[in-house]
Amino acid sequence: MKPLKTIIPTAIIVIVVACASCARTPQYSKRVSNGIASLEELKVNGDMEHLLIRGKNLDNPILLFLHGGPGMPMMYMAHKFQKKLEEDFIVVQWDQRSSGKSFKEGQSAETINVRQYMDDAKFVVEHIKKRFNKEKVILAGHSWGSYLGTLLISEDPSSYLAYVGIGQVVDDKLALEIQREFLENSARAQQDEKSLAAIQEKGTAVYEDYLFKYGGELKHHKSFMPFVWAGLKSPEYTWKEVFKVAKGSSFASAKMKYNVIEGSILENSLFSFELPVFYFTGKQDYTTPFALIEDYFEKVEAPHKEMVWFQESSHFPFFEEPMAFHNAMLDVKAYLKQTAAIN
Repeated sequence: MKPLKTIIPTAIIVIVVACASCARTPQYSKRVSNGIASLEELKVNGDMEHLLIRGKNLDNPILLFLHGGPGMPMMYMAHKFQKKLEEDFIVVQWDQRSSGKSFKEGQSAETINVRQYMDDAKFVVEHIKKRFNKEKVILAGHSWGSYLGTLLISEDPSSYLAYVGIGQVVDDKLALEIQREFLENSARAQQDEKSLAAIQEKGTAVYEDYLFKYGGELKHHKSFMPFVWAGLKSPEYTWKEVFKVAKGSSFASAKMKYNVIEGSILENSLFSFELPVFYFTGKQDYTTPFALIEDYFEKVEAPHKEMVWFQESSHFPFFEEPMAFHNAMLDVKAYLKQTAAIN
């Protein structure tokens, strides 16, 4: 028989490896009698894609997140920010085509286009509405998801109670101009001549690295590592899936065909909406620059519109300020109750 001090570390390693190779979503206690905690696959227009559905009360409204990217899932970090949301909403995380858990090695680029992703989103919306006997859902789009979300509410507003744009995409060309100025000024302020030279010489090829470095993507972190650590602790993701996130994001971003509108949301004057709209914006966001969002907001026409600022956030307010994000979503719900859009 092996000594106990040898058996225990070996057992721990076996457990860790086993946990790293399986994905699940924690179940609620038996006291939650009208909830759902489900990690599942759904065939979406011929493609097997993954949904995480969690909520403690099925009488609550559905909150569907459209993640960023293209190809950058939100599901693997959901455990870090959405626990309180689950008390007030049926929260649905969807790993889009070629994203996160839905990414497949050798995936064809044929269906990586905006129209396909819009059709996929409509399929998912109809599926969850029917499943939970709801007429409409609250749609929340983050970054690339806000581009997709804006097109969806423009085409089919009748499916949505409200729209929440988080790090709203407005115009990529103008965003790059603002980013360049911000990065160059930040490098000069820190007397970082090496970084300044890299920014000026390599241009947009290095912008994301320096947006992290100077707090334009995450205000209080200088790299993407908080997302990696969040992913490694995600019960819904295996470690293998966490390390495939970058592959899916790179593939979808490189292959995406923009075949619904020509040019940006701003260039297409997508300002008029038939439902309440809310824009959740980090005060330090230079990934989708806050100044552009503020200007865009002034042009928006809707039955109700609000700009919600997150003082300690850049591009990821739900991750950087989860309690403030939860409170802001409660305000959205309260508005919908006040207007009798929901019970």
